[in-house]
Amino acid sequence: MRPSRVFEWNNWVPKKVAIVAWRSEMERLPTKCALSIRNIPVQNQRCMLCSEYDETSEHLFVSCHFAQTIWQNIAGWCRMPPIIAFDVKDLLELHGFSTGSKKKKKAINAIVLVTFGASEG
Repeated sequence: MRPSRVFEWNNWVPKKVAIVAWRSEMERLPTKCALSIRNIPVQNQRCMLCSEYDETSEHLFVSCHFAQTIWQNIAGWCRMPPIIAFDVKDLLELHGFSTGSKKKKKAINAIVLVTFGASEG
């Protein structure tokens, strides 16, 4: 599967952290659903955080109400408007829609990528 866009790497973020975001965009993280698709036995595919939906990268980073709370807290901390995302791609392109200098946009991109990495750790 070929990604619909080119992943934008950020040298302010450790490569291993950015790789988590890159793999998430391609739905290549070892989530419960991904493991199940690869015939690895998983007893329950539900999200461990909310237990409401199946655990996919998109759910973990975008749809889960725990993830949405984190993104809203980040928006407040960065003094940005609320973050509204429908998929992982929206989060990874967030810096492109923000106003300000290139440095501010790069910082926003770094914060998003680090948040992906922190979620996996």
